[in-house]
Amino acid sequence: MDLLDGELKLRFVDGTPASTKGLEEALRGPRHQVATGVTMGAAFYFGSLQLYAATTLPGFVRLSAHRDKGTGVTQIAKDGDAPAILGDASLAYLIHVQTRHGDNPAEKEWEWVVHAFGQHDPQLAEQLAATVRAWDRDVRTNDGKQSDPVLTVHPASTPDGQLPAGDVLDKPHSRLVFQWPGRVPSP
Repeated sequence: MDLLDGELKLRFVDGTPASTKGLEEALRGPRHQVATGVTMGAAFYFGSLQLYAATTLPGFVRLSAHRDKGTGVTQIAKDGDAPAILGDASLAYLIHVQTRHGDNPAEKEWEWVVHAFGQHDPQLAEQLAATVRAWDRDVRTNDGKQSDPVLTVHPASTPDGQLPAGDVLDKPHSRLVFQWPGRVPSP
């Protein structure tokens, strides 16, 4: 779904678009920013962060920028995308900002930062930032590696009561259950 005359595009993971009513107006308004305090070096793999966000956050979407017209929705790489969550006429997305420069990759560092727009932007920003912190605490290890989730796959007809505890992602033909280290999903 294109926003702001094609400057941005929302991609719904399961292809089922949620309501974006009022979102373009929110994106033209002020931005709320939250630094997560979570940093990474140049060689750090963060793919599990995106999977963690996609499987644990309601309203998860992908946000991509095709061109920057100076609307304030910046720092998403052109033709790249960012993990995001969509709320009621609100959006929060995750970027990384370089915090330490250097002559070689080992001297460089980036911090994860959340940008949010809309009437619920502080809540969405905090929700996304808390997810990054939980991932850092429970999934990412000190040596830069990660703890992988246990994944089980069940037929789409499996009732909730017969699924193991975990974060459930429903697909057309199956139900995926992710059991992340340190995470107790809400019922």
